[in-house]
Amino acid sequence: MPESAPAEAPKVEQAPGELEKSVAVLSKLKDLEFHSRANIESLAGLILTIEEELKQKEFSGAIEEVYAAQDGFHTKIAALIASYEAKCESLKPAQ
Repeated sequence: MPESAPAEAPKVEQAPGELEKSVAVLSKLKDLEFHSRANIESLAGLILTIEEELKQKEFSGAIEEVYAAQDGFHTKIAALIASYEAKCESLKPAQ
Protein backbone atom coordinates (compact mmCIF):
# COMPACT_ATOMS: atom_id res chain seq x y z
CA MET A 1 0.00 0.00 0.00
CA PRO A 2 1.66 3.24 -1.08
CA GLU A 3 2.07 5.91 1.55
CA SER A 4 0.10 9.02 0.87
CA ALA A 5 1.80 12.39 0.92
CA PRO A 6 1.24 14.37 4.08
CA ALA A 7 -1.60 16.80 3.79
CA GLU A 8 -0.44 20.34 3.36
CA ALA A 9 -1.88 23.05 5.53
CA PRO A 10 -4.52 24.91 3.59
CA LYS A 11 -3.35 28.30 2.40
CA VAL A 12 -5.28 31.15 3.91
CA GLU A 13 -6.35 33.77 1.43
CA GLN A 14 -4.78 37.07 2.34
CA ALA A 15 -6.28 40.35 1.26
CA PRO A 16 -3.88 42.70 -0.53
CA GLY A 17 -2.21 44.96 1.98
CA GLU A 18 -3.39 42.93 4.97
CA LEU A 19 0.13 42.60 6.42
CA GLU A 20 0.84 46.31 6.03
CA LYS A 21 -2.47 47.32 7.60
CA SER A 22 -2.00 44.82 10.42
CA VAL A 23 1.49 46.17 11.14
CA ALA A 24 0.00 49.69 11.28
CA VAL A 25 -2.62 48.48 13.78
CA LEU A 26 0.13 46.81 15.83
CA SER A 27 2.07 50.07 15.87
CA LYS A 28 -0.98 51.96 17.18
CA LEU A 29 -1.55 49.33 19.86
CA LYS A 30 2.07 49.67 20.97
CA ASP A 31 1.64 53.44 21.11
CA LEU A 32 -1.40 52.99 23.37
CA GLU A 33 0.61 50.63 25.58
CA PHE A 34 3.43 53.18 25.85
CA HIS A 35 1.03 55.93 26.91
CA SER A 36 -0.68 53.54 29.33
CA ARG A 37 2.65 52.86 31.04
CA ALA A 38 3.28 56.62 31.25
CA ASN A 39 -0.18 57.11 32.77
CA ILE A 40 0.56 54.49 35.41
CA GLU A 41 3.78 56.28 36.34
CA SER A 42 1.98 59.63 36.50
CA LEU A 43 -0.79 58.20 38.66
CA ALA A 44 1.76 56.69 41.05
CA GLY A 45 3.30 60.14 41.46
CA LEU A 46 -0.10 61.70 42.02
CA ILE A 47 -0.94 59.12 44.68
CA LEU A 48 2.20 60.09 46.58
CA THR A 49 1.41 63.80 46.24
CA ILE A 50 -2.21 63.43 47.33
CA GLU A 51 -1.55 61.08 50.22
CA GLU A 52 1.87 62.11 51.51
CA GLU A 53 2.35 65.76 50.65
CA LEU A 54 -1.18 67.13 50.65
CA LYS A 55 -2.55 64.69 53.23
CA GLN A 56 -5.82 64.50 51.28
CA LYS A 57 -6.64 60.96 52.34
CA GLU A 58 -10.27 61.36 51.24
CA PHE A 59 -9.06 61.03 47.64
CA SER A 60 -6.86 57.99 48.22
CA GLY A 61 -9.50 55.44 47.31
CA ALA A 62 -10.63 57.25 44.19
CA ILE A 63 -7.15 57.71 42.74
CA GLU A 64 -6.19 54.15 43.62
CA GLU A 65 -9.27 52.96 41.69
CA VAL A 66 -8.14 54.97 38.67
CA TYR A 67 -4.64 53.50 39.04
CA ALA A 68 -6.08 49.97 39.22
CA ALA A 69 -8.23 50.57 36.14
CA GLN A 70 -5.23 51.89 34.19
CA ASP A 71 -3.12 48.96 35.35
CA GLY A 72 -5.85 46.56 34.21
CA PHE A 73 -5.98 48.27 30.82
CA HIS A 74 -2.20 48.03 30.54
CA THR A 75 -2.24 44.32 31.33
CA LYS A 76 -4.94 43.66 28.74
CA ILE A 77 -3.35 45.72 25.98
CA ALA A 78 0.02 44.02 26.58
CA ALA A 79 -1.66 40.63 26.12
CA LEU A 80 -3.46 41.87 23.00
CA ILE A 81 -0.17 43.12 21.56
CA ALA A 82 1.47 39.75 22.13
CA SER A 83 -1.29 37.88 20.31
CA TYR A 84 -1.52 40.48 17.53
CA GLU A 85 2.26 40.26 16.98
CA ALA A 86 1.79 36.52 16.41
CA LYS A 87 -0.96 37.30 13.88
CA CYS A 88 1.33 39.71 12.03
CA GLU A 89 4.07 37.09 11.95
CA SER A 90 1.64 34.59 10.46
CA LEU A 91 0.84 37.03 7.65
CA LYS A 92 4.47 37.32 6.54
CA PRO A 93 5.23 35.37 3.39
CA ALA A 94 7.11 32.11 3.89
CA GLN A 95 10.74 32.25 2.90
